[in-house]
Formats: sequence, structure tokens, C-alpha cells
Amino acid sequence: MSPASRRSTGRCWRVIPDRIATPPSVDRLLDGDRGARFDSRSNRKTSAHGCLFDGGRTRSSPPLPQTDVCVRKLRFCAAHRRRDAGILRSRHSRGDGGVAQGGIVQHHLAWLFPGQGSQTAGMARELADDAPEVARLFAQASDLLGYDLAALIADDGDGRLHRTEYTQPALLVASCAMVRWWRLHGGPEPAHVAGHSLGEYSALVAAGAIEFADAVRLVALRGRAMARCGGEEGCMAAILGLEDAQVERLCIQASDGNPAVWPANLNCPGQVVVAGRAAAVARVVEQARAAGARRAVVLKVSAPSHTPLMADAAAELAEALESIPLRDPDRTLWSNATAGPVADAPAVRRALVAQLTSPVRWSALVSAMAGRGVRQAVEMGPGKVLMGLVRRIDRRIEVMTGDTVGAMGANLDKAGGRQ
Repeated sequence: MSPASRRSTGRCWRVIPDRIATPPSVDRLLDGDRGARFDSRSNRKTSAHGCLFDGGRTRSSPPLPQTDVCVRKLRFCAAHRRRDAGILRSRHSRGDGGVAQGGIVQHHLAWLFPGQGSQTAGMARELADDAPEVARLFAQASDLLGYDLAALIADDGDGRLHRTEYTQPALLVASCAMVRWWRLHGGPEPAHVAGHSLGEYSALVAAGAIEFADAVRLVALRGRAMARCGGEEGCMAAILGLEDAQVERLCIQASDGNPAVWPANLNCPGQVVVAGRAAAVARVVEQARAAGARRAVVLKVSAPSHTPLMADAAAELAEALESIPLRDPDRTLWSNATAGPVADAPAVRRALVAQLTSPVRWSALVSAMAGRGVRQAVEMGPGKVLMGLVRRIDRRIEVMTGDTVGAMGANLDKAGGRQ
């Protein structure tokens, strides 16, 4: 290879047609955008163009299109060994929607956004104190909502933070604040984003599919609409220790020919949340205990989320979405309703409406992400709920948590460091 065919500055290597130069220690390059695949048995990587990457040499036909590849050292805990991972530099990241331009995309990394139940007093406030740009998100949201969101989160003396209409915008802003802090400190960008229920809206902002201000307005409306569909008749319950199919049969039996309770969250193997009318939910809890469930408990939630009882809220949301501009996601965005990727703006709009009346298929979603090569994830929200679920679904995925400056800094370093 001639000297002109390779240029290096530090650890950056430039790939030119028909040739690739890599440090000797690198045994693979991840190139998900071009359909490349890695053969673990032969320690070789084949691209979508038929190129075989082997020991720093490339044979290709037709020639490999020119692209930029940045190879950085990452730590992987696998039998206490270090492995090198190839990181593709994204040239096409948009600057709107909070997406940093020219970020480094790691194809094994995902951001996961939690839903209701993860909210805590004081969430993400340390990040706001650390960075004025993060604090401005809370101020912007307060102006849009008509009340001081930062004060509500800092001191929830009256319990409003746990009321659906206040929980939803508060949790969205806290998650977006974590993303903003991460990007301000040069953290790597994920190739995948997904949110659990409400968290899907935070994922949309992270993927540049919706503006932050529009997302705040939308979740505030969503929270009010869902609260109106609740009331004394709505109820949810968690069933632990039974198969998904068993719980579905119990819901059918408890409905007694008139559908009144449904599986709402398929969270992980052995954990299903059901929702519906209170009397029917109580029957499911009783039957689940009799069927040997490890635990069956009614939750303190009045809105029967992700069931047909949310039809009125879904209609209100659909009407509001007609006036909100959406864009195609700039990375792989996963849908709760389908457990699959959402490719464009019309599909995003349909998925958000369907989500209110469809179960959250979180277990299937995480399994599909793992099948696409995700091995690391950051829980961009308070608490560790999603980390616990992911561990029960696929232990190959390492999930990092924490909404403090110290925890976020440690997560950033573990995910690949500051770019």
C-alpha cells in the first residue's frame, strides 16, 4: 500500500476505494448503514458491496464507495478482555430537534427512555445546575406549560408530579435534559432509540422527528386526555410469574364475553401489566393468584393505558398531530405498538396514535434491538426500571443509568468517551 493511500491523525483512519487501512489490533468494522456483517467464526467482515475485510487488507468487487471511518478504543467487559470497535462517523445528522451535527454514531449503542412510574422529585436538576443550556430546557417548557416545571420537580409537596397530566411533560423534559447534557459533553450518538410508553416521545425528540416544544405541548395534551379517560372505572395491575399467553387467557375469562380488561404492557418474560375496568382487573388478579402467579397486585393508576378504553384520547391526539410537523427519524426509532422500526413521518404519526390503544410490546422490542446488534444502552431518564427489564429480556445488552453529573459522566466514558 503506497503512503498516499493512507492518512492518519491520531486514531482516525481514512478508507479509500478498494483499500482500507486499520490499526493491527482492530479485527472488525461495524458498518450498519451499508449492510455490512461480521463473521465471528472466521474473524472476517463482509460488506454489502462484497468487500472482505481481513487483517487490514481489502478485496472488493465492485470498489468500496469512499466513506469516513473513525476507529476509537472502547472497553468491553467480555472475559476481562479489551476489544476494538469500529465507529462510523455520521455526516448527515441534523442540527434540529436537538440532534448534534457531525456526531459519532455507535451502531451497538441505544438510548432508552422510561415512561410513567420512573419520575422522582429532583430528577435531572443537577444536570440543569451544571449546564445553562440544560436549564434553558426547563425554562422553555415552563413557558409552554404555564407553570414552573423546575419548581414542581424540585419540590413535589402537593403530589402533582405523580398526576398523569403533570407527570408526562415533567418526565419528557427530564429525559431531554439528559440528552442535551450528553451532547454538550461530546458523548457518542446511538444508532437506535426507543421509549417505553410516554418515553417514545422523548425518543422522537432525540431522533430529530419532532421539535422539543411540539413534544412538550403534545405530551401535555396526551396527559390531560388520558386523565379524562380514567376515573373510578379505570385500573391497572401487575402480574408476575405467568406466561404472556396465560395472562391473555385470564383477561378473556375475566371479561366474560364483554371485553373489559387487556394486557397493556408486555414488559419482559414473566411480567405483564393488565389494564381495563376496575371490576374486571380485580378478577384477573384473583385468577392469576389462583394460577400460581408469583405476584399479582393492583397499581395506583386510574388511567387504563394502552387499551381500547383510550379510544377517545387517541382520537384527540390524532387531531392534534395533524397540526404538528413531524420529520423522518434520523436513526432507527423503535415503536411500542409494533416492536419494530418506524421509517418515516407518516409512520411516526400512526404509531403514536396506535400506541394509546395498543399494548406496549417492550419485551419483543428489546429482543429485536439485540438481534440488530445493540449491546450497550443508556437509560435516558431517572431510575432503573428499564435496566431491570432489559436484564430479564437479553443480558447481552449492558444498560447504564443515572441522572446526576457523576453518573452521566461515568456512563459517557463507558459508552466511548468524549468525542
